[in-house]
Amino acid sequence: MKSALKLDDWQQEILDYKGDIILCKGRRIGGTEIFAIKAAERMVSQPGVKIIMVSLVEDQAKLIISVAHEYLVRKCPRLIATGKDKPTLKQIILTNGSSLKVRPVGQTGNAVRGFDGDILGVDEAPWQPAMMWKAARPIISTNDGEIWMWGTPAEDKGYFYEQFNKAYNLKDPNARYKVWYKNSEEVLFNRPITPSWTKKQRDGAIRILAEEKKDMTDVEYGNEYLGKFLSDLRRFFEDDLIKKACTLKRNPTMQGKHYLGVDIGRMWDPSSFEDVCKAGDMYYHVDSETTKKTYTNETQDKIIELDKAINYKKIGIDAGSGSLGVGVFDNLNIIPRISNKLEAMNNRAIALDRDGKKKQTIKKIDYYNNLKAMMQNGEIKLLKDYEVMASLKSIRWEAQDDDDSQSKMTIIGKDSHIVEGLMRAADLAKKDKSLNIWAASKSYGIGDAFD
Repeated sequence: MKSALKLDDWQQEILDYKGDIILCKGRRIGGTEIFAIKAAERMVSQPGVKIIMVSLVEDQAKLIISVAHEYLVRKCPRLIATGKDKPTLKQIILTNGSSLKVRPVGQTGNAVRGFDGDILGVDEAPWQPAMMWKAARPIISTNDGEIWMWGTPAEDKGYFYEQFNKAYNLKDPNARYKVWYKNSEEVLFNRPITPSWTKKQRDGAIRILAEEKKDMTDVEYGNEYLGKFLSDLRRFFEDDLIKKACTLKRNPTMQGKHYLGVDIGRMWDPSSFEDVCKAGDMYYHVDSETTKKTYTNETQDKIIELDKAINYKKIGIDAGSGSLGVGVFDNLNIIPRISNKLEAMNNRAIALDRDGKKKQTIKKIDYYNNLKAMMQNGEIKLLKDYEVMASLKSIRWEAQDDDDSQSKMTIIGKDSHIVEGLMRAADLAKKDKSLNIWAASKSYGIGDAFD
C-alpha cells in the first residue's frame, strides 16, 4: 500500500523496507511521522501484528498515535475497532487483530519491560535512558522481532551509536540495522513543492533554520539540525585536518634531528613512543610505537633502547606530580647518556595571578594547540597509520567553568596515548632553536654526511 501523501524518496524507502531500521536525523524532517505511517501500514498488511512505540515524553507518544490514526481513518476506516477497543491516546486496535501501543519511558525506561510484540519503535533513541535498552534486551537479542529507532544523535556511546557505527561507519556486512542519515537542511531545502509541502512552508522552514543558526551555538545547531553526534562536534582535530596531515610512511632512520615524546602508561593503560624528526623547516612524524601490559621499569628500558638506536636530541616525558612519569624520569636522569636530553613536560603547572592567588596553568592545552597549529600551517606531516589517525579522532574538547583554572577548555580522549606522546615530541622539536647542522650542510652541498 502506498501512502496518498507525497513522501520524500527516503521516507518511501523506509516505508517499503522490512527489517531493523535506524534513522539518524536532524529536527523537523518528518521522521516520527513516517514511522507512525509505517506502523499503520504494517498493521493493515500483517494481520495480528503487535507494535509498541516508546518515546521520552507523553506528548511525543500522543503524536505517534495521532498520525497513525489519521492515516488509518483516511485509508481504511472500517478496519479500526470500535466499542471497548476503540482508539485511545495510548493504543489503536484493528479488527484484523493488529495493535499499536505507545508509551512514554520517562526516566526509568521500564515501559518496554515484558514486551512480547513483533515490532519495537523507539523515538529519540539516542537519548533514551540506559535502563530502557536493558529492559528491551529480550527483543534486541532475538532475530524474530523488528526494531525501528530514530532520533537526533547524542554522544558516541550507547546502543543506538554502537549499532549506527557498526552499520554506517564501519559498514560491517553483519550489521543488524539498515541506516538512513538525513539532516534538516538537506531535507527541507530540497523537498519538492507539492500540495502537502507548499512554497510558503518551505520558505518558512528556511527562515526558521536561518534564525536558529544565528541564535544557537555551532554545537547546538550542528546537533539539532545537521544531525551530528555531539562528540563529533567537539572533535579537536577535524577529519579534513587529519587527512591533510597524515600522509607519511614510517621512516625511523630519516636524517635530521629526532625528538621522542613519551606517554607513560602501565599494564592495561598503553604507553606510546612518538618520534618527530626535524629536517630543514619541516617536521616529520617518522615512527610510532605502543606497548601494553608493561611496568614502568620496562618503559624506561624501552626509552634507553630507542635512544641507542636513534640518538634523540630531546626526550619529553610527563613527569608531573603524582604521574607515572616521575619515577621513570628520576631513573633515567641518572644515566649520563640520557640525562641531558630529558625534559619533564608536565600537563599542569602552578602560577600566581596579579593578586598572588595560585592559578593552574594547563600546559596540556598549549601542547595540543601547538600540534594543531603545526598541522594547520602544514609544518608537520604525520604517519598515515590507522592507530595514529584513530587517536587523533578520539580527542575531544569540553568547556569548563573553573575559577582555579586559566583555561576555559579541557581536552579528553578515550584513545589519547599516541597523541599525548606526539604533542610532546612536536613541542620539543618546535621549540629547539639550535642549529640544524644537517639542513645547513645540505645547503652547502655537503650531502648526507651529517646527522
